[in-house]
Amino acid sequence: MRLTGFAPAPIPGPRALPFIGPQANALRIIADPIGRLTEMHRVHGDVAAAAGGSPALVCAFGAERNREVLSNAATFENDSDFFIEFPLGSNLRKLVSGIVFQPGEAARRTRRLMMPAFQKTALDGYAKDIAAVTTAALDAWPVGATTDVAALTRELVQRVAVQCFFGLDGVAGSRDLGHIVTEWIDLLTSPLVIALQRRIPGTPYSRLFDLADEIVAQLLRLFAQKRATPGTGRDALALVMNARDDDGRGLTDDELIGEATALYVAGHDTQAKTLAWTLFLLEQHPKILADLLDELDSVLHGAPPHAGGLRAPPAARPRPQGEHARPQSCADPLRASVSVRGASRPVYAAARRQRAAQPPRRLPTTKAKRCLDSPAFLRPPSPARGRSRSSVFTPT
Repeated sequence: MRLTGFAPAPIPGPRALPFIGPQANALRIIADPIGRLTEMHRVHGDVAAAAGGSPALVCAFGAERNREVLSNAATFENDSDFFIEFPLGSNLRKLVSGIVFQPGEAARRTRRLMMPAFQKTALDGYAKDIAAVTTAALDAWPVGATTDVAALTRELVQRVAVQCFFGLDGVAGSRDLGHIVTEWIDLLTSPLVIALQRRIPGTPYSRLFDLADEIVAQLLRLFAQKRATPGTGRDALALVMNARDDDGRGLTDDELIGEATALYVAGHDTQAKTLAWTLFLLEQHPKILADLLDELDSVLHGAPPHAGGLRAPPAARPRPQGEHARPQSCADPLRASVSVRGASRPVYAAARRQRAAQPPRRLPTTKAKRCLDSPAFLRPPSPARGRSRSSVFTPT
């Protein structure tokens, strides 16, 4: 990404370091995106540059500003060479050619061709697979140990993505294509890749190209398999491959590579982080958690959710602004009883001692820890599971 050589502009932002310029500010955003972007928004407002006075990297915060940018293709263009240069004709470039990097008219055509994968009938078809994959993954989650919940949710969503998007077995597909794409995503934002963009064997930048070649080869084999058995797949990729525009043209293999990657990235990493934060915040609000478990049990009666059979219960619906806005003290679950299905469960002394020995808690930047078998989350065994499951989250 080009970060130097621009004429100064009156855009507020944090000061750039002398002799280094905006490059250091950009790397600091990558190293701590939540912390840096939150601070930039708080201090400098809805439009802020990574380095004050430099238009090289400018952030727009809030729905209104983002709508202004995303709906004005004549003024704003997508830049596929964001932090890394992707050589033309390379497999690395093909992977970042999806809809999020396309200009206005091309993006609109692609959007129309991808719509069949997101119609209600298609989404209802994914529901059974999502429930089955999730049930199998939850049964394998460790009980009685402390583990990284971000890693657990990422693995879960990875299995769902490869099955619903690509029609691959959740476990085998996650182990093969899923893990390769995940490693590639992590390298895209690696400071070492951004700082040393030279294809030298053994470097992270060279590994990025090698992974891209492997991903493209696997996707091309997958396209060939689906074309050999037309009309049999109900996964998102099969639906997109069968779609045609007004001229009777579908997406080319190169276009499919970009859209398959976009599907996986958009439906995997963000959802995994959302789940991790949801679990963390539920532990911060034990009453909402208990209400939610009660309502889910009363609706599902221990059965897995299914399309059309589960409405958002009151505890999961948006609340008025300000209600439960501030997280309760992290010690609150240990000082109170937790109501589960109307029965009061006292908090045990062992849990108090466990928490008392822990350092003060703070909100995580990217990870939360999952500590199982804490009384704060204990609930009776589910009829479908036959065993109890409990968890408390402690951040890193």
